[in-house]
Amino acid sequence: MFVSVHVGTPVARMVVDTGGSDALDTGFAKANGVAVKFAGKRDRCRGESRSDGKAQARLTLDGVTTPLRTVDVMDLSPIATL
Repeated sequence: MFVSVHVGTPVARMVVDTGGSDALDTGFAKANGVAVKFAGKRDRCRGESRSDGKAQARLTLDGVTTPLRTVDVMDLSPIATL
């Protein structure tokens, strides 16, 4: 499921996964100065890298802001238009 959230000031479409972890697009992170930290071994699926790292972010949705939380940062372009 995608939701639109504020990450600081910019608005991002973010994947919310109730069975996994929330994910922010790599391109958005780079374009908006979100610090991405590569932490350990990358997840692999069918030989492809699924995670580019982790970021700390406060997410705002409908005026409610989360505490600082860790989110995955990965290329979401293959599913961004679904």
